[in-house]
Amino acid sequence: MKIRTLGMIAVILAVLSVGVPFTLLGDIARFWASYLYWTLLTVITIVIGFLHLKGWGDKR
Repeated sequence: MKIRTLGMIAVILAVLSVGVPFTLLGDIARFWASYLYWTLLTVITIVIGFLHLKGWGDKR
């Protein structure tokens, strides 16, 4: 991934991590809804980080 693309993905994930719980999940009375959302967002972030760092030491 290019660094610009990775930066755009990071900004989008940061905006989603703050915006969605306060807007879309704000009307849901269940406490676990936000934790489920943040858990899924964390898994997505880890997968993107893994894909970005997968070939880190191989390039010469």
